[in-house]
Amino acid sequence: MTKFSVEEVSSVERCIHVELAPEEVQGAIEQAYRRINASVSIPGFRKGKAPRRRLEALYKGRAIADALESLLQASYEEVLSKTPDLQPITMPRVVPEEFKEGAPFSYKATVEVRPAITLSNLDGLQLHKHSAEVTDEMIDKVIERVRLSLAKEEAVEGRENAEAGDIAVVDFSGTIDGKPFEGGVEKDARVELVAGDFMREGRTDALVGQKIGETREIAYTFLKEHLGEEHALADKTANLSITLKALKTRHLPDVDDALAKASNLGDTVDAMRQKLHRDMSAQVKSDVARHTREQLLKGLRERNPIQVPASMVENMARRIFHDLKERMAQQGIPVSDKMTLDNSPMAAQLRERAEQDVRDALLLDAVATQEKLDISDADLEEKLKVMAEESNLPIELLRGYMMSPNSKPAFIAQLREEKALALLESKAALVDACEHDHD
Repeated sequence: MTKFSVEEVSSVERCIHVELAPEEVQGAIEQAYRRINASVSIPGFRKGKAPRRRLEALYKGRAIADALESLLQASYEEVLSKTPDLQPITMPRVVPEEFKEGAPFSYKATVEVRPAITLSNLDGLQLHKHSAEVTDEMIDKVIERVRLSLAKEEAVEGRENAEAGDIAVVDFSGTIDGKPFEGGVEKDARVELVAGDFMREGRTDALVGQKIGETREIAYTFLKEHLGEEHALADKTANLSITLKALKTRHLPDVDDALAKASNLGDTVDAMRQKLHRDMSAQVKSDVARHTREQLLKGLRERNPIQVPASMVENMARRIFHDLKERMAQQGIPVSDKMTLDNSPMAAQLRERAEQDVRDALLLDAVATQEKLDISDADLEEKLKVMAEESNLPIELLRGYMMSPNSKPAFIAQLREEKALALLESKAALVDACEHDHD
């Protein structure tokens, strides 16, 4: 019988100490010699009939290695069968002690496990619930952007002085402390003459009243809020020399059926507004769900700090990296086959994201387990109906894919997470928008 003990190295790591009796080791070595004798041909002897001394002279190292390998596998499986609570998520890292004939054989096997999570109070996680309503005003703003995208520009006739709303064509050059700087020179730049940020948004009202051919000097400060504190130009002021070369005006199309057709949003204004309402409602609903999830998980993490297994983080990081490469390839972005997670400049960032994803998944699984949030066949069917409506795909097609042996476990895990989040949301403490923003 195998002697063993399990040491808790950390919340996610266990070290199994195993000792095998000398007679057990010797028995395994005898079996190894019998297997070797039956499988090899030794000159002067029939197969399986070579004397032990001859086998030891030729195959002693192999016999001991084979015996120890079989003992390691059998004893490790025995340990797992006798400690059902020990559920490794990685293959064991085995460190054997030196083998000595006639002595016990010992080894250590280190494995990672999922952390045992006991959640603190789930009530009262702070939540600022965003509105999911799509208003006429929101739709009007989108239609204005559509009008701008389809607007036509024409040269201004009959005047030479710039007015608010014009599009100015300018040449400019700039210096900081009397010296040119990178990006400080441009020809035929287009600037909208409304209040805004000249270098960042291509907008300014400082040129209103300027005459074609005239040059104006203006001071422009590069704000660190836009560039970042580490940027070389952050909070520095440039002297810009701006020459007005031409003026254009923008003609917006009317809001009519022709606009709806040109924008591919419908054949009529009503159809365009209905489509925008549907699309925007779906987007707003998705945004609200994402914000809600982020806030609830942030609160859950703060109340329940846990250690996560390194192997789970690494597997998640490699999955994220693989998905990222696939998306880049689909978008026509060249990706070298030699680029791996390990040599990627984004490796640290992806592993950080992976660690949070794993932590969130473990916490939500713990919520579902603690609160006994099981998933029934009715739950699965209801979710399939919702997915079919949202995707406009036949429910039979979705059912065949989502309920397949390869997809169903992940489908159930997704629903458990959704149930866990819904439970946390039902127990959350809604906070005022101003209070939330202040925090």
